[in-house]
Amino acid sequence: MSLRSVLVTGANGFLGNHLLKFLNDQSINIYCLGTAPTDLGQYFPIGFNDRETLLQFFEMIRPDAVFHLAGVSESTDLSGFYEINTLFASNIIWALKQSNHRQCPVILTGSAAEYGMIQEKDLPILETHACNPYDHYGISKLAQTLMGVREARDGLPLIMVRPFNMVGPGMPDHLVLQSIVDQIKQIKRNDAPPVIKVGNLTPQRDFIDVQDVIEAFWRLIQTPAAQGQIVNICSGIGTSIETLLKELLTHIQPEIEIQVDPAKVKPVDVPVHFGSNLKLMQLTSFTPRVTIQKSIENILNHEEIL
Repeated sequence: MSLRSVLVTGANGFLGNHLLKFLNDQSINIYCLGTAPTDLGQYFPIGFNDRETLLQFFEMIRPDAVFHLAGVSESTDLSGFYEINTLFASNIIWALKQSNHRQCPVILTGSAAEYGMIQEKDLPILETHACNPYDHYGISKLAQTLMGVREARDGLPLIMVRPFNMVGPGMPDHLVLQSIVDQIKQIKRNDAPPVIKVGNLTPQRDFIDVQDVIEAFWRLIQTPAAQGQIVNICSGIGTSIETLLKELLTHIQPEIEIQVDPAKVKPVDVPVHFGSNLKLMQLTSFTPRVTIQKSIENILNHEEIL
């Protein structure tokens, strides 16, 4: 499959920014839908529930592929999770069905949060594992995934992906790795005492570099066999927060004290959570390549800490 033009939602987010750079390097014509202009590509303003305008864009742009990245992981309003994480996707599917361009492949970006609480006997997590999300983010993303699976049965070329814990330059501040990096920056600038406040350090998560996520997306969108499938995007390895912290501290010269901040300890914290990337490998012959050490080095270089 040869892709010449691509439509992207959520292009201003962490993953979106990296995807736009990747697509630009591939000389792809990029069209972005959202509420704020983007640095790359042609931007069209649209609300999540503006179905008629969305249909007009589909018929005007006629993209070769759609990357639906838009979503929220935090919201002060309960409805925000479902409006952005579920309703927006339903409107994209509606526009796809109403247009004369219904064979355009679409990636619907879900989350590993859809799996919820996992017992160690069920690791690594397969796509067939029963989902039991424990927060509205995971529930709303699971609703999007199930909707996509249902619509794919009618022949729509939808691919439902579940990225695990993405890391890389430009991460959101609320992610644990970026929170620690921000504290290191303050210490290096003498804006804070040499103390890093953390939550629980023992949980293990499946950290995957954002560049590997993009490579997986790029291969899947061009793989007809992936259509109608749920696919984990993960490293297949569980790494503790403590291991990340130690790797970060190997790059820092001064002695730093580590303090547990009760405010940073999550009320619900799955002890070990990592996925299987066997299905991704079978569909695309791709397995993640960027090590966590390289990811951290890239982050610190981006933050001008090294």
